[in-house]
Amino acid sequence: MALCALSDGPKPHVGGPITPAASVPTVLIGGAPAAVANAIPGGIVCVSPAPNGIAQGSMTVLVGGFPAARLADLSMHGAPIAPGPGCPTVIIGG
Repeated sequence: MALCALSDGPKPHVGGPITPAASVPTVLIGGAPAAVANAIPGGIVCVSPAPNGIAQGSMTVLVGGFPAARLADLSMHGAPIAPGPGCPTVIIGG
C-alpha cells in the first residue's frame, strides 16, 4: 500500500496497493510476490491520471535485478510506502 502526497487542484490523490507490475512473481516473501523499485508506471494504484510506481528501494538488496522495496521507500509521487500487507518478519537493509 502506498500513500500519495500529490493533488490535482482540490482533488487529492489517494494512493493504493502495489500491483503486479512492481513485483517479482518468482520471489515470494511471506507468500506474496516481492515488491521492487522498478519505477514502472502503474506499479502503485492511484486515482490520479499521472502514473505511479515505486521509485526508490534498497541500494544493496536486489530482487530479480531490481532494488527490493521496503516500508517507507518512496513512490514516484513522492509519498512513502505505508504499513500494510507486508511481512513483519523480513527486514531488508540498505
